[in-house]
Amino acid sequence: MFLRIPLFFLFISVAVSLGAQKRNPFNSYLPIMESSSISWRSPMNNTEDLVFDLQPTLYYQFYNTYADTSKTSKQAVYANFKSHIRMFQEQSLPVKTPSYKAFLGYQHSFNWSKNVLHIALETGHYSNGQSSCAWDASVADGSDACKAAYREINDETDLAEIYNRNSGNFSINLTQLIIQFVIPRIKEPKMKDAAIAHRFTLTLGRNDEAFAFVFDFSGKEDDIQFVGDNFIKMETESFFSPNDKIDFSLKNELEYVNGVHASINPWRYTFSVNVFPLEWVTAFYMAYTTGHDNYNYRIVDSGNQFSVGVRWDLFDRNQYK
Repeated sequence: MFLRIPLFFLFISVAVSLGAQKRNPFNSYLPIMESSSISWRSPMNNTEDLVFDLQPTLYYQFYNTYADTSKTSKQAVYANFKSHIRMFQEQSLPVKTPSYKAFLGYQHSFNWSKNVLHIALETGHYSNGQSSCAWDASVADGSDACKAAYREINDETDLAEIYNRNSGNFSINLTQLIIQFVIPRIKEPKMKDAAIAHRFTLTLGRNDEAFAFVFDFSGKEDDIQFVGDNFIKMETESFFSPNDKIDFSLKNELEYVNGVHASINPWRYTFSVNVFPLEWVTAFYMAYTTGHDNYNYRIVDSGNQFSVGVRWDLFDRNQYK
């Protein structure tokens, strides 16, 4: 597996660059970032109606040269913490099985003619911090009774029917390589002052027991055998600037997870329309999703979903203006 590279170089980079960031380490630009968002979503199953879906994301820059306009090759070392929280209409206190992703990451960017190529390597931990067994709410996770519950699952089992949705534990480690290609603003000759820009992203990832494939830390083989090992994501986003007052984009996201349980849909596809009023980096969006859910162990759910919300982008507006 080509992602199994010596990741200790990443940790060395973090150690060397600690304290080197002079600017605000929380606000520095990165070309590849997951946006914070809040939305309403229609339910994917008949048992849980959503009030809201919240995904706050925090980046801390140890080292970042993207603000230096004199450099053609730029890089950054950072930490990324992302939560995924849902509140349901029934009692959820106020949420059930929230997700937490914590990454260490490295990004490098290159100018390619008039285009830009970004490459990111991230490795970290993904869990929901719960204490009970995912398949038996009456016993603790890691107990002999819980291990027995895992062993009773076979290819005929419907995981969505038996999942402990209130307190079921989920814990894996994951590493991902992200490649992004950006075609900056191109004038549209048929429309005065109009322009189009494109962003293409490919993510190759692996779920693993070991953190960074090296450290045996909190990854559960039992979870990986159900949620899959290797995954691939492909994204395209086209930005349109019909005039100087508003921008909008059309975004496609396709994901496939290898090695999932027989009752889990390995595919997920999302199409969204995003509107950026004036010079705001905030996007108001509408989206349609089909395939598996993306809320940790709720990958066991599958269906069609509509959502409406707001996301906060921190992309480089110069690439699209």
